[in-house]
Amino acid sequence: MPTLPPDALVLSGTLGAGKTAIAEAVSDALALDVPDALLDLDALAQTKPRPAEDPYNDDLVFANLAAIWPNYTARGVRRAVIARVVSDSHRDRYIAALKTQRIAIVRLIAPSELRKQRLRARELDPVWSAYFCRRTDALAQALEHVPVDFVLDNVRAPADVAADVLHLVHWPTCDPPRATP
Repeated sequence: MPTLPPDALVLSGTLGAGKTAIAEAVSDALALDVPDALLDLDALAQTKPRPAEDPYNDDLVFANLAAIWPNYTARGVRRAVIARVVSDSHRDRYIAALKTQRIAIVRLIAPSELRKQRLRARELDPVWSAYFCRRTDALAQALEHVPVDFVLDNVRAPADVAADVLHLVHWPTCDPPRATP
């Protein structure tokens, strides 16, 4: 019996791996017949100061996700495309927040220098840019030990990587527009 496609796709990876860019490309490429929501969960974690026992505000992120997801499903949304670093305990937290067992986690990887190039391009403050560039390699190493469903290189155009992601999770894509004579 074939496995059903997931209800949620979580794109993980270290800083600069391209989680947000690929999530946006996946959402853009999805077929329109099944409503989806694009969620960059870093936005749900933005508070200061952060608690010492939860420096990445994971508790807040999952509480917020559980609180807002019913609003999406009430509007007919059936698939979530999520960008967020995934640690060991997160799969169970996604299952609880989204109330589904069908979750696919894809870790995006890219060479260190490419990640740092991306980080320098997006982080204009040199202090933050330097911090993120220092942090990306350590986080990439830590994430190697986190179980995921798929690992995918993100060194090509976002649309190409998104197509690979959608193929892996068996989600339908939009047909490209046809040229009219």
